[in-house]
Amino acid sequence: MAKQSPSTYISLRLPVIIFFILTQSFCEFESYPRQDEIDSTINRYRSEQNNAERVRLVSHLLSEMKNPRNSADENLLRGLINRLVSEYRTEHDESILIALDATPIQAGFANYVCSVYYDLSAEDDFISRYSKTEDRAAIERCVGISFSREDINSKFGNHDLPQK
Repeated sequence: MAKQSPSTYISLRLPVIIFFILTQSFCEFESYPRQDEIDSTINRYRSEQNNAERVRLVSHLLSEMKNPRNSADENLLRGLINRLVSEYRTEHDESILIALDATPIQAGFANYVCSVYYDLSAEDDFISRYSKTEDRAAIERCVGISFSREDINSKFGNHDLPQK
């Protein structure tokens, strides 16, 4: 086998090297929020008086955190979910529920969102909100994840919604 010159070796490998560098650069732009960024957003949420802005802040956090890449990201997401549950229990602020209702759920992220609904399902104002037919669809997304159809019908009433 003939020995390749250094310039041939580099020119053959250059596309691979460029692809690797571009891939790594792209991944940096999709970074997961850090704890201080989450804390800052939660503090802005708490101090915000405008309900639409509160919904936007929670929605933004949820959308930024819906695809954890590793256990550290999952811990941050779990922490956020616990904070949202605690915040709702303290303030009974529907902006949290509105943001959750509007958040598309799929794969493992569904477990986190549906766990919020489940954790809050004993709260009177939560039951009142989701007993209304127009708000019921958000809970229906969690059938088979954190609720059975029977759980939903017994907690929120049977409205004969179409089964999915």
